[in-house]
Amino acid sequence: MVATYLFAVFLTHILLRCALLFRNDAFGHPFVSKPDWYIFHAVAIDFLWIVNYSLPFVAVMLFLSRFEFRKTLAIVFGILMCGHSLLLLLTVVDHEVARYWGVHLDASLIKTYGNMAAFRELQTMTGYDESVSAIPYLLFFLCVPFSIILFLTLRNRFSWPAKRTQFKVVAVILMAWISSYVFLYHIWGGGFRLRKLKPVIEVLRESANHKSVFNLNDSDLNKLSLVHQSQWLLEQGDSSFVFPFKEFPYYREPLAQACDRLRNSPELNPHPPRESLERLCADGLLPSPEAISTERPNFVLIVLESHRGLSSGFLQAEGASADGTPFLNSIAGSAKVWTRYSTSSLPTVSALVSIHNSVLSHPTRYISHNFRGLQYKAFTTILAEYGYRTHYFSSSDPSWDNQVPLLRNWYQGFTYDRRRENDADMFAHLGSWMKDSLNTKTPFMLTAVTKTNHFPFNEVAGMPPGKNESLQTKMLATMTYTESAVREFMLSIKDEPWYANTVFVFVGDHGFPLGEHGSSNLGHGLYTESTWVPLVIYGKHPAVRGSGKYSTPASHLDLGPTLLDIAGIKAPNHFLGHSLLRMQGLEHSLSYTAHGFEGTMELGRYRVHGSVGREPRELGREVFDMVADRGQFKNLYPEHPRLYDSLMIIMDSKIRLNTYLVENNRLWSDTISPAPPSPDPALSPIISIMNRLSALLPN
Repeated sequence: MVATYLFAVFLTHILLRCALLFRNDAFGHPFVSKPDWYIFHAVAIDFLWIVNYSLPFVAVMLFLSRFEFRKTLAIVFGILMCGHSLLLLLTVVDHEVARYWGVHLDASLIKTYGNMAAFRELQTMTGYDESVSAIPYLLFFLCVPFSIILFLTLRNRFSWPAKRTQFKVVAVILMAWISSYVFLYHIWGGGFRLRKLKPVIEVLRESANHKSVFNLNDSDLNKLSLVHQSQWLLEQGDSSFVFPFKEFPYYREPLAQACDRLRNSPELNPHPPRESLERLCADGLLPSPEAISTERPNFVLIVLESHRGLSSGFLQAEGASADGTPFLNSIAGSAKVWTRYSTSSLPTVSALVSIHNSVLSHPTRYISHNFRGLQYKAFTTILAEYGYRTHYFSSSDPSWDNQVPLLRNWYQGFTYDRRRENDADMFAHLGSWMKDSLNTKTPFMLTAVTKTNHFPFNEVAGMPPGKNESLQTKMLATMTYTESAVREFMLSIKDEPWYANTVFVFVGDHGFPLGEHGSSNLGHGLYTESTWVPLVIYGKHPAVRGSGKYSTPASHLDLGPTLLDIAGIKAPNHFLGHSLLRMQGLEHSLSYTAHGFEGTMELGRYRVHGSVGREPRELGREVFDMVADRGQFKNLYPEHPRLYDSLMIIMDSKIRLNTYLVENNRLWSDTISPAPPSPDPALSPIISIMNRLSALLPN
């Protein structure tokens, strides 16, 4: 009876695999390019896990049947059936998550999006399906009844009462288990294929264990730390920072502050070496670049949902293929524009972590929800310590991806109203709030995040209907709508007394693939369509006045350091990024994007794509010329294998170190951080002293 039921469950899982592998994803692209190859692996994988996880129940039931404990036997069999029924339902959900997002239903995803706000949004998103939209619901509601009906049918048709027959069944199962194992792990493996087809019970078990992704010994940690610190100093071109603590490799502080600490901290282990630092401190040589601003500017950061570089008209000279940005087009000629700016992490919640904390995402877990005890200091927190008023506005519900705990750390307050989920309504409220709440005496840092240009790019009030249009056309329409809302907002505040002293920053959180490389799963391959986003800094403040196009590779990691630099604030921090206004150009600047175990890195005109760790990348090793081939269609790896190897060593070291420090809570510690500075509209005392000392040096 047990063997019959497990066989029925196995056949049901095969049908679910066929429904996944031989069906398109939600965007009309093949879920896998060779489903006839994948199905053999799927069958073997499902057979192995069903046998492995059912074996303890089978053993107990054999024991109970031997002593004729019929009631207990029925209870254990009922538990087995309930367990497999639940796993069938979770398998359907896992498959559909993979069709829409290209990821598994792991514990991190459930913690981040397992709430009512997310459920409400998911109903909207799942309403769009380029496959037959009813199939997911049919599979979900029919998989369990089908397995039970199949079991009853097989049980009534076949019976194996004889011990000899039972022995044959066991022998067949054992041979099938051995054959499946040998096939998967010795004949025709493939790490990516095994990971993509991993059953949901294995996904949940592994993600719940919270094991360290990369274990680093002291020697490896020291090497990776030194590589990071040396590279950061080289890129920044600013010798007035040091890294004083071995235990916190990201933590750095101004040189003048390090000199004060040096006198009382024999354990100081700075970069540059202690001897060099002692000489600088003794000689009073405290090099510091000129402050960009002596007047605290206000900041308005507008994070534009799914705004793609490929769809930004003002970037057409750099390879954009469409135009959905009429407002940004109108100000780009009088603003500072970064033409090779990328998201560091995705989706939105991970992009926001990179923007605020200047760290890369974790390969398997969301920092936003799985590392609640992580100590860090966002750039907005530093601004608040220097007297800024900070506030966050959003068109989308921050509960959707559990942003609320983050926002409480990043901002003094945040505003969301379900009645203002359209971007025009949110920006209208933001404009009114600013007019009523702000003054010229207190600098402010406001962030607004849009929503309308989000998959499935549905029209909202004020937009022409486009239900029968392509996804590409719908996205351009929603981008244009969001831009018009931003334009109206900017016009509504242009006469306010604080406007001239306000720096406006417009940046995309991430892009969105529309099939350019055969998929519309966000993050597929980390190609241009997913990662290239606009960055425009605009305003009348002297620090950003004037136009300019910068081709320096940059990313979200650099945004916070740049705004602090514009504010004239030099404070201890743990940021991976740099001030984009101090970068030395293309020669040394690096740009990173990480998603799962996949990463990209840009240096000069080239970008490499590869895998971090032992698992190979699904799409292999790739090198692209980002100047000549912005769309990333010509793989130059055969011509530049050494370039690939060199850059991936750096990329690998960055992701390993970042992951280790996040897992071990070693970004920041209150025991080493200095007391918060006094709110002061002038430059900080440290920067003032350093500038005066620098002025005494001979030219």
